Amino acid sequence: MTASTLISRAKSLADLQSTDFITYQDKLNSLNESYRDVYSAITEANDDYFLQEEILSVSPVPNGNSFEYQVPLPDDFFQVRYIDFSTQGVWQPVNKFPLSARDINPGQPYYRFKDRNLWILGNITGDIRLGYYPKREILSLPDDPLTFLSTLPAYDGTRITPSSYTNNTLIYIEAPGTNYIIKAQNLSTGVTSTLYTSATAISNVVYYKGYIYFIDNTGNIKRGTTDLLGTLTPANIIATANVASFTVYKDNVYFATGTETRICGLDGTGSTQIAAEVRTSYYSPYYVHNGEIFNAGVASGITGVSRLSSDGVYLYTLKTTGDLVKYSLDYMDQWTLASGVKFIGPVTGDRIPVNVENVAFLGLSTAHDSDVSYPDNAIFEVISYQAAVDFRRKQNADTTALTQRLAALWSTFKDTIVRDEYQPERIRNYYMTSGGAYPFY
Repeated sequence: MTASTLISRAKSLADLQSTDFITYQDKLNSLNESYRDVYSAITEANDDYFLQEEILSVSPVPNGNSFEYQVPLPDDFFQVRYIDFSTQGVWQPVNKFPLSARDINPGQPYYRFKDRNLWILGNITGDIRLGYYPKREILSLPDDPLTFLSTLPAYDGTRITPSSYTNNTLIYIEAPGTNYIIKAQNLSTGVTSTLYTSATAISNVVYYKGYIYFIDNTGNIKRGTTDLLGTLTPANIIATANVASFTVYKDNVYFATGTETRICGLDGTGSTQIAAEVRTSYYSPYYVHNGEIFNAGVASGITGVSRLSSDGVYLYTLKTTGDLVKYSLDYMDQWTLASGVKFIGPVTGDRIPVNVENVAFLGLSTAHDSDVSYPDNAIFEVISYQAAVDFRRKQNADTTALTQRLAALWSTFKDTIVRDEYQPERIRNYYMTSGGAYPFY
């Protein structure tokens, strides 16, 4: 179940569906505090749902003791479950040594933890097998979308191109009649400012680090400084009169003409060809060519792409079907964020500007929607009810009914948390097998 679904359920339980009283940070805090509690309960119950295993290679520490090892723990290590060592092709358990035995060279391996390392004493000729619980995932969820131009009549939506977003502000092109106007609407102040008016067509408006860039009707790239309030005075930075599109990314401008793709500095200097073909939506090393995403010249197989944006962590693609699809950089994971999308601008911070069906102009949150997975549905109820209690408490509202229900859910969850009730563990006894008796110590 996704994090956003859990929070929606919590807001419904707390009767807060249509209020902004609960902030985005409130939601994140409650979500992760609740998940921390259930994660701890699961690991403390000896249920190995989150168990991970890794084979570690060992080498002596450089202190002259050939029977002492410090093995770096996995980056996500949280809690040990078991440690084995390999000898003659058989795994044997490694026991913990007391600190008082740190200067002894035992005949078989023993372990302790030292800083972020597994500290091993004793001769080892093979590998170490570490079973462990990983660190609890820090859950994330997308913030509510920001809605711009909410008073615009639906029939006027085709005149708007939402081009860039920054700091609660949408920068867009409005084309009423014969003029093309660059405007900025700030939701925090409620102010809509006219920044630039042109009697001829302009396109590809991008805000980046205090400047607005755009293409004029002759194909030149212009830019001008802006505070997003006063009038823009742009000047040419690329005056080749044939630029079709450009992207500003990591302090470079990538632009395509009808025959090639080039790169230059933010002020237009140092223009250099990077490809003798048209590449659009360039977020190096990713770009779009003939509707397909490429990574440094390697085709992804993802086709039907009209626009691409990236925050360096994910790719955001506008498909020709109108779907806004988010991909991991290796393309292995994907999520559809919206449908009916007509246009997307560049990602800025954690928002991407979109035009949905020419009637909704949004700053969509790009924060990842975590997927919480566990076979017992009680975990989802516990998280949602705990968040609902937190939300009601912030309102100084009565939480009695929710708290009572939460206590009952916790009781049920703890009663059913162990998935393996088939057989008890046998201590100092034998399980009979077809090959004879196998001891469990």
